[in-house]
Amino acid sequence: MLVDPKYTLYTIEQIRKIEERAIRGDPEGAAILMRRAGEEAFRLIDKHWPMLTSAQIVTGPGNNGGDGWVLARLLLERGVKVTVYEWENTAPGAAAKMRDEFLSIGKRARVEPCEQFRVDGVSLVVDAMFGSGLSRPLDGVAAEIAWEMSAVRRVPVIALEVPSGLDADTGAVAGDAVRANLTVTFIGMKRGLHTGMARDYCGKVALASLGIDTERAAVSSTTYLIDEHDVAVPERAATAHKGDCGRVFVVGGNTGFGGAVRLAGEAAARTGAGLVSVAIRPGNLAMVAECPELMAREADEAEMLDDQLRECDVAALGPGLGRDDWAQMMFDRVMACDKPMVVDADALYFLAKNPSKRERRVLTPHPGEAATLLSTSIDEIEDNRFDAAARIAEKYGGVCVLKGAGTVIHSDEATAVCDVGGPAMASGGMGDVLTGVIAGLWAQKIKGGWEMSLHE
Repeated sequence: MLVDPKYTLYTIEQIRKIEERAIRGDPEGAAILMRRAGEEAFRLIDKHWPMLTSAQIVTGPGNNGGDGWVLARLLLERGVKVTVYEWENTAPGAAAKMRDEFLSIGKRARVEPCEQFRVDGVSLVVDAMFGSGLSRPLDGVAAEIAWEMSAVRRVPVIALEVPSGLDADTGAVAGDAVRANLTVTFIGMKRGLHTGMARDYCGKVALASLGIDTERAAVSSTTYLIDEHDVAVPERAATAHKGDCGRVFVVGGNTGFGGAVRLAGEAAARTGAGLVSVAIRPGNLAMVAECPELMAREADEAEMLDDQLRECDVAALGPGLGRDDWAQMMFDRVMACDKPMVVDADALYFLAKNPSKRERRVLTPHPGEAATLLSTSIDEIEDNRFDAAARIAEKYGGVCVLKGAGTVIHSDEATAVCDVGGPAMASGGMGDVLTGVIAGLWAQKIKGGWEMSLHE
């Protein structure tokens, strides 16, 4: 059945183990799951495209191709004109059986070699080439097919399991890959479908569990998909006052960047922090003073931060900080305190220059800042965002929030992916707002006797 829970995310190896345990000892197990996969894809197509008249399906040589053969048969039996483009005519095991069942329909069962594939006057195209079974970039005919599917935008494309050419563990694409409007993935959600380049290639993702209870499969995962409903804010008593809701201290706002520290401070206040103080470089106070709920002061000496650092519950360091001597002085002073802190923007640059490791802090790099923290390239970060976030948390401690399409949040307890953002957030200042939101939520949790945790 198609399900839509809050998802646990799995690697391909974990999914294979779950599948192996589900069919162990049943000689028909693989065929049963293959039929269920094709049936679930058919139901979804029938729901969203009830007037479908024609479809092209490209089937690969393995189990993903078998899913495609089942879908082709069901569509044909419903009266849809179907052409299957066959990767090779020696599909093994259960996939061969699904192929034979399609061909048994007779003359209406049209099969062509995959080399002949062109999107030609149809209502729907289905990618059942490789799914998660390919560990190398597409090449040759497969790359040409992926390009052809992706180039014709007027025809919706459905990918079974995973868009061919996409790494379902990392979300990375090396070379060509199928750009799907809908990805129907099976058994459990794959972690790579929700971050990085996958966000441009998967379209909407639907899970078909195939009747397998992943919770009972004895294959554990500590990676989860979260959304806005997972944000836990302590419930306030009716008698709560500002002193009960946490204090945030934001440090930044170098010359020309007063807006960044204001955005962070205002975000902390709007998120619910009881009191928000801001330290800014002299000359920029007017920018923050326009927001009267922020208690702002100019600071030209490091000692001027001490009172607020002593009183705050959470420090937020980095928005508009800059990289000059003043910025270095502010960074050193805040880092010397033992308060929980959110570290962002240019503060990450200084941290990379003088690495330290401590808990009770949240680092919020974008891919460029992550590359600086790990002394590597942006491409390497984006090739495996899960690994990058884990390495940053291991090197610097605390929690790493690796921003981007499908934000990856890593702590020593678990990894979470938040994929509810979108391209509308591609605007200056969004990172500053995030810093303030995290600091504001964290201050409230601390004041309420909670600590930040991915399990809350």
